[in-house]
Order: sequence, then structure tokens, then C-alpha cells
Amino acid sequence: MLSLSKTETVSFDREVDTAVLPEHLAMCLRGVEAEDVHIVANRVTFRGGVFRMVWNWNVLVPFGFGDLMVDSDNCEVRYTLSYRQLVVFGTGLVTIMLVFVLVLSAFRNLGILLALPLIWFFMVFGNLGIGFARFRSFVDRALASAPHLPISQR
Repeated sequence: MLSLSKTETVSFDREVDTAVLPEHLAMCLRGVEAEDVHIVANRVTFRGGVFRMVWNWNVLVPFGFGDLMVDSDNCEVRYTLSYRQLVVFGTGLVTIMLVFVLVLSAFRNLGILLALPLIWFFMVFGNLGIGFARFRSFVDRALASAPHLPISQR
């Protein structure tokens, strides 16, 4: 079965205080209205997704859940985002549209059926293309605003 998730790694400066970085990332996630934000050691988990009372342009809308893992030895944050919810929601919506087209058109105008796969493609992959870029930018901004080590500890 497909995992329907994406993992990516982002590097950060050695001056970033990795001891407080998970808490900072959790605070940034709460700032974009993530739900169920939990910190366990160097890992931050969260829930996002379509079914929250947030603006449609919220950075977490395309992703049902995810996690961020701080690797202090390599100065990297590895994040994984699940887009399973978006695929299931998009497929369900297009399936409902298909049923309505078939019932209401009574097979007279089936040209619209050719458009439904395109609608699904743009609904899912359009949201993912924008969503991945926006989440990467979110992580970059979170890392840029992360607390740094005192000069004496660098």
C-alpha cells in the first residue's frame, strides 16, 4: 500500500540551540493552529488537515498529520507529512460529482466525465505542489527564528 507521505530534510546553523528547538517548532506549529501538538524528546508530532476550523490557506490544510525530528548531531530537521486525507477527500468529492453527473445527465452529456479526472488531478496535486512549498517555507522561517546558543557555548 502507498504511504501517501513525504519526508524531507532541512539543515540549520550550528548556533541554533537544539535543546529548545523542539519546543520552538511546537510553538510555531501551534501558531498555525496545528492540533494535538506533542513533543517527545527531539520529535514533534501534530495534526493538521482539511477538517479543522481554519482558513483554506492554512499551511497545514493539505496534510492530515506529520512530525518533525531534530537531529542535533547533523544540524538537520527531518519532517514527514501525510497527505492521505487530501487524497481520500479529493477522491470522495470527485466520486460524488461523478454520481451526480451520471444521475442528473441520464447519460446524455457524458463529456463532463472526461473533466472529472482532471479535476481530481488538479485538486490533489495542485494542493500538494503548493502545500509542500509552503510547508518548507514554514520550516525555514521557524528555523530562522529559533533561539541561538549563547556566544560562550558556541
